[in-house]
Amino acid sequence: MFRKTVSTNASRATLLIRLMVGVVFLSEGMQGFWEMMHDSRTDWAMLLGSLFLLFRGGGRWSLDRILYFEG
Repeated sequence: MFRKTVSTNASRATLLIRLMVGVVFLSEGMQGFWEMMHDSRTDWAMLLGSLFLLFRGGGRWSLDRILYFEG
């Protein structure tokens, strides 16, 4: 049984994988661009907020500044 499983036909395995991927896409449905952007708004907000703090810094009230001047 193991030898038969290992020596599978590549075209059959490829067809099975393609069918499984197709079923997943059909079950979840197709999303439009704006629906995808709406779902990812938290990710964008966290990314842009992190970039702002990386480039601009926390300012006068940042914890890094308080610890730096106290230590």
